[in-house]
Amino acid sequence: MFHWLLGLDKKLTGLTALQKGLLNAFAGGQSDSEAAQALGIGSTSTVRNHRFTLREKVKQAKLFLAVMELAEEKLQKAPLVAAMPLHQEIQVDGQPVVSGEENAEIISSYFKQGPDGPLLEFPRKHKRRTAILHQLIKRFVPGREYTEKEVNAILEEANPDYVTLRRYLIDHGLLDREEDGSRYWVRSQAGSGQDGNINGGIETMDKSKRKELGYNYAHSHRPMGVYRIYNSVNGKSLVGSSMNLDGAWNKHKFMLDAGLHDNKALQADWKTYGADAVTFEVLEQIKPEEEFIAEASETLKYRKPLAEMEERWLEKLAPYGENGYHRQK
Repeated sequence: MFHWLLGLDKKLTGLTALQKGLLNAFAGGQSDSEAAQALGIGSTSTVRNHRFTLREKVKQAKLFLAVMELAEEKLQKAPLVAAMPLHQEIQVDGQPVVSGEENAEIISSYFKQGPDGPLLEFPRKHKRRTAILHQLIKRFVPGREYTEKEVNAILEEANPDYVTLRRYLIDHGLLDREEDGSRYWVRSQAGSGQDGNINGGIETMDKSKRKELGYNYAHSHRPMGVYRIYNSVNGKSLVGSSMNLDGAWNKHKFMLDAGLHDNKALQADWKTYGADAVTFEVLEQIKPEEEFIAEASETLKYRKPLAEMEERWLEKLAPYGENGYHRQK
């Protein structure tokens, strides 16, 4: 039923092709990073923005439905509206500090381009700062470790004064770090003190486990290279390259299953011959110079040799016309 409803015309659902793809990803249990990779739409913050938009659509739809029903019943009051806060309240030490309504107003006022967009300014009032800090901490993944440079880069996307934001996140007990500042992580909490500092219910992750799950994943190379999507029925091929071969086929298959692939010929054959007729094959890989990288940006140096490798395979296989899904240059 989910897929049938999602397949209805945009005039009925009001959903774009990208929004349908995201809903498919969410229904499949994919995380924001997995959805971003599968759909090829950039960073996880972009997915979070779309997720926020879709949730707002849900709230708007529920509210509109309630208003219409009440209007048709000619009732004078609509108590349901007051029971649907746009944002959850923020509590410190079990006591509400910022109500849901206040939180929604503060976030919309200071994040003009959405909760994951830039921060207009960092206010002086404690209540507003608290709301903004609780919004900023959502940009970090619990259980993962960050270097100070990575923390600064994430916060700088919100506001150039990342030093102040970092200090207040630590002071409010939302972000923790090693004494030497070498590692940062989100502080898990179940209770907090007067200024938001944790005083109980802390669930700390074993340091060695954090390094295994966080540092190694963030700083290890993904398989890079050239691949081919091959149709065993008609012999056609689609050649491509990726900085992450593990996710390349997932992305193509996801889009093909959803009927949203940008290569119309491949999409048509997928529908005609079925998924069993199409296979994914790694043609060649780039061996990284080292097992781990100091900074994620170092991976960019492989883009040029990867593009050259793809050109060589395109020349070798010539997947054009009857032989493939590429247009002749």
